[in-house]
Amino acid sequence: MSEASSPYDEAITDNAGNTIYNSTSNAAKDAVDTQLQELLQSLLDLSIIVYDFQPDGNRLVWNKINDIITHYQNIDRLKDDISEFIPEEVINYVEQGRNPDIFTRAFIERAAGENQYTNGKIQAVSEFRDLFKSELSKSFPDLEIPNFPSPESSSLGNDKFGSSAIDKMIESSNRLAPTDTDFDMDVSTPVSGKGTRRSNAMNGIEKDLDESHDSNNMDSEDVDIV
Repeated sequence: MSEASSPYDEAITDNAGNTIYNSTSNAAKDAVDTQLQELLQSLLDLSIIVYDFQPDGNRLVWNKINDIITHYQNIDRLKDDISEFIPEEVINYVEQGRNPDIFTRAFIERAAGENQYTNGKIQAVSEFRDLFKSELSKSFPDLEIPNFPSPESSSLGNDKFGSSAIDKMIESSNRLAPTDTDFDMDVSTPVSGKGTRRSNAMNGIEKDLDESHDSNNMDSEDVDIV
């Protein structure tokens, strides 16, 4: 029964056959660090050679360029074994000669500020919810108002607290007793006589219509036919 191989069981070598790292020597991070340091040194050497170039230094320039290409190839082979992510802003800080800790501090301060801003919005929504519920209870005392969830634990897209809460309000409003809208009712009439007032009003309208009809008939009888 074979044992499971680890990510570093197989040694990685460069083009010349030299071991970059394996399970018994260096870890991936140390290998990348070494390759980066050697790459920087090769770049520095190349810049010095080019600055003070000598006619017989062509071979030396070519060798340094090949070394730089080899270091890039080795770093590319090691990339799959590195899982850490470095933000681009941190790299920019390093290139500008600034301390990367400044970026960390600024990021934390910005995150804290956005957190306070979000908490303020949640608090405002919570206060509006309580005020809306209170005013709704005063305006519609017979309305069964559901318990609205807090903004921290609910969303309008949630079936548990979203549309179901609105449906409960609609159902409770449908159960309310209908109100009469008799605008020509007598104020002195007791409230219990709503049906009588309505019938009296209808009788009055019918009486006015009959009188108007009789008046039209009388006018037609007075006309002389030639």
